[in-house]
Amino acid sequence: MNSRPRRYPRIASRHTVLVTAVEGERLDRFVKTHTVGLGGCGISSSHPLGIGGVVELMISVRPRAFSAKGRVVYQTPLPNGEFDVGIEFLDIAPEDHEILSGLFEVSRETTEVRFITEKKPEDT
Repeated sequence: MNSRPRRYPRIASRHTVLVTAVEGERLDRFVKTHTVGLGGCGISSSHPLGIGGVVELMISVRPRAFSAKGRVVYQTPLPNGEFDVGIEFLDIAPEDHEILSGLFEVSRETTEVRFITEKKPEDT
């Protein structure tokens, strides 16, 4: 296991993604994220995308969506025949980066609520 700290925080988050192109070739394939970070995302794909390949993505974050260009940094076959694919974001417009950053604000708010409402062992 890699003990180096990650450059960007990431969260478990499921969003619909339209992969519109790989290496400039039209693709138009829907996938789902399983993790999202400020520097990239992890997706499950029924087709390999190719390590090092440049992809164009449209990620739905209801009620909005943002586009990003990324590079496939890893691709692992899964027992169910799909692929676990890691994508590093290469280019996101500033306004789209705000949508992405908003996921972390919502996640922090949800986490704080959960911790506030959970009973601590010393409280029993």
